[in-house]
Amino acid sequence: MGKVNITLKSFFVTRSPRKNRKPTVYKRSIRKLLEDKKHPGKILRVYIHIDQDYKTFGVFTINTGGSISFFPDFYKLNNFDHFTVGKDFGGHLTTIGSTGKHKKAYFFEAELLPTRDYHLVTFMMKDGDMLMDSLPEVQYPDIEFEDGSVEDFLALLKDAIHTDPYMLDFPEGDGFYCVQVLIVAKEKDINDISILTSIIESSLSLPKPLEKIIQARKLIIETPKDFDFSICLIAFKVNQKIKTSFAFFMSQDPKHKYLNKNLK
Repeated sequence: MGKVNITLKSFFVTRSPRKNRKPTVYKRSIRKLLEDKKHPGKILRVYIHIDQDYKTFGVFTINTGGSISFFPDFYKLNNFDHFTVGKDFGGHLTTIGSTGKHKKAYFFEAELLPTRDYHLVTFMMKDGDMLMDSLPEVQYPDIEFEDGSVEDFLALLKDAIHTDPYMLDFPEGDGFYCVQVLIVAKEKDINDISILTSIIESSLSLPKPLEKIIQARKLIIETPKDFDFSICLIAFKVNQKIKTSFAFFMSQDPKHKYLNKNLK
């Protein structure tokens, strides 16, 4: 039995890193490989440029079984580890059980929108405080491999981990921050992808209606050729005050009830 450690350099570094905001997502996103030595698929790092600084947003994994998982990285967001969505747009949240193993804890169905896109989740933040910091090095935990398979194992890791990072950028302006994650048709024009504003209006007690035009920055997470959809991230700001520090909303079931999690 041998071990290998992988450390990647990052050019997106938080100006003043905090001791309690070290990213956890890199260890979490490779946990299945640590547990059962199966190929983790493509591991795609996503950073956020916010308030003229860089933060860690999370990791998407393009899984070998044909699904996509997202591991968010927010301070004390411990009610789920990641969510996974399949090609039928059904999915589940995964938690880490008392034994340290993965556990499917909650099932959902992505919401079909009039634009023919599908809504997965919307995150809302008062500011960037709950985002984890971005450090000069991305450190993965020691990964064990069977003796005699060093070259194959290293090739597996390189294929999974050595991917170009993504950067999500917020537009200028006042207000609270939102990131919306949508499923969109492959090769869809990014300019034709719209924000789902109704979920914000119906879920938050805002003092006034949302503006008709909201400036946004969009990012497409590309998927392999055998996928018929891609993932779109939309970063935008709502020029109002939010009563909570952080909240997220996602579809709960085919009736499209919403899971609402507020962290004070």
